[in-house]
Amino acid sequence: IRLEELSGDRPGAAGHLGLSPDRRTVLIMGGSQGSTFLNSVASGAAEIINKKWPDKVQFIHLTGEKDYGAMRGFYAANNIPSRIFSFLDRIDRAYALCDVAVSRAGAAAIFELAFYSKPMILVPYPDRRNDQRSNAMYFSARGAAIYKEEDDLSAEWLAGEVMGILADQKKRAEMSSAASGLSRPDAGKRLAEETVALAGTGTVKP
Repeated sequence: IRLEELSGDRPGAAGHLGLSPDRRTVLIMGGSQGSTFLNSVASGAAEIINKKWPDKVQFIHLTGEKDYGAMRGFYAANNIPSRIFSFLDRIDRAYALCDVAVSRAGAAAIFELAFYSKPMILVPYPDRRNDQRSNAMYFSARGAAIYKEEDDLSAEWLAGEVMGILADQKKRAEMSSAASGLSRPDAGKRLAEETVALAGTGTVKP
């Protein structure tokens, strides 16, 4: 993971993103190219949450290029507190501010979220030839995430799960702790040490 780019400054992140540091925050991201399906369902969930809890939850939605205009218009039309991005260079600011993430289950994203100890709702890309399903099942089995297949996902279900996590401090803490336990920020150094040990060439300098 990109340790050199990661920081945990929630107030600073909120300031840069133009959002409140005190409001519950949901991060939605569908991978580097975005996901039209996930964008549609997650924005529908955001509308439900905002109607049930007016102005109590804010959203950071990374849409990808294709759906950016439509999603930005949707959030504005429904007066949902949010910041919409096609892509976010400083993703660490979104990680630092969010209380729960709705995401695909690519390895880079979920292990960066684990580094931040964030509860996750993971919807793997629906292709049996990739590893996202395995990633989501692994995180779910260890209590760090809720796993849902795309075919079973609805805006109503997603809204209920997000609100359940946000409303239950104990559940949120347990998921955060489980996510943190899956983080391996020193993985690069450990891999180098094992490689050097196997090669029998000495030790790795810090």
